[in-house]
Amino acid sequence: MERRPNRSRSAEGKVPPRVRLLSLLLDWAVWGYMAYGVVYFLNHYWYRVHVDWYGILTLPPWGWGAAAGGTLLVALLSRATGRSVGLRAFGLEPSPGSRALYLLGALFSLALCGGGAIGGFVVGRALGGRFAPEALAALAVALGVSILLVRFPLPEGLSGREPRRSPEIAVAPPRPWYRTLWGLTSLLVLAMTAALGWHITEANLQVLMGEAGKARRLWGGFIRPDFSYFLAPDPWLEDSVLGAIVESVLMALLATVLGAAVAFPLSFLGARNLMARNPVGMAVYRLVRGFFNVFRSVESVLWASIFAVWVGWGPFAGTMALLIHTVAALGKLYSEQAEHIDPGPLE
Repeated sequence: MERRPNRSRSAEGKVPPRVRLLSLLLDWAVWGYMAYGVVYFLNHYWYRVHVDWYGILTLPPWGWGAAAGGTLLVALLSRATGRSVGLRAFGLEPSPGSRALYLLGALFSLALCGGGAIGGFVVGRALGGRFAPEALAALAVALGVSILLVRFPLPEGLSGREPRRSPEIAVAPPRPWYRTLWGLTSLLVLAMTAALGWHITEANLQVLMGEAGKARRLWGGFIRPDFSYFLAPDPWLEDSVLGAIVESVLMALLATVLGAAVAFPLSFLGARNLMARNPVGMAVYRLVRGFFNVFRSVESVLWASIFAVWVGWGPFAGTMALLIHTVAALGKLYSEQAEHIDPGPLE
């Protein structure tokens, strides 16, 4: 089976600095995200409980530079000790020379960030607080990254291919993914995301199970429905169940008929093969197709709320909501069918 050439590498097999930069930025973003999660939980589970319930933990000016330098340091150390998430994502394999350079770069960036933060703090105190010390730290981090990735090529490079082995030499089987550095980092990121989501959404299983009795009347209504107002109007809603059913069917029918009538001519304006003949037609195509994609992605309930504020609560607001959604959905469907027509009759 023929292997496709990797476009991220030059003809000589060397990895361009742009690919290395994107790979390192991905690792830096991963550990920056982990640092954000740690600070978030420090705020909610330590600072507000033990220090100030109504306050929030904030970093000093030099702390932002220290955080940037610390996360960069961890990213470089992860690349120096194994195959990180960034290397795995771009299909790169670190060589011994590149790992040594990443380790030296980690020490170099640590010195730059520490020196920049200390220098910025001293200068800021000397100027009476009118100078932001984190500016020097950020400049030092950027300088260290640019020197590391752009000015100096990696010794022995980064290879996306497995090293050649002699058939006479026994090769140990590869380790499972969950025992590799990138696998453990990915699990850590997933765990942090799950923990953040659980806390931000205020999930509480104790409340869910303890307050289940409040929904007893609702579930009982599903099991034993009350048909006393099926024909007779409800005194509070001023409508019967049968009347509401007829009203819903007519709303859907009217929205579908009008929506199909409006979507049919618009679909030709949203077909690429019909409109992409000149710049004006291409602009119309992008505008109409964007309208289809945006408006059909909004739920009908949200459109109903918008039209309820616009025209008032009632079946007319529901009809307009279904009409907008139907025009966008059918217009997208019709335009895709128009794009698949035989070009012979068109010509």
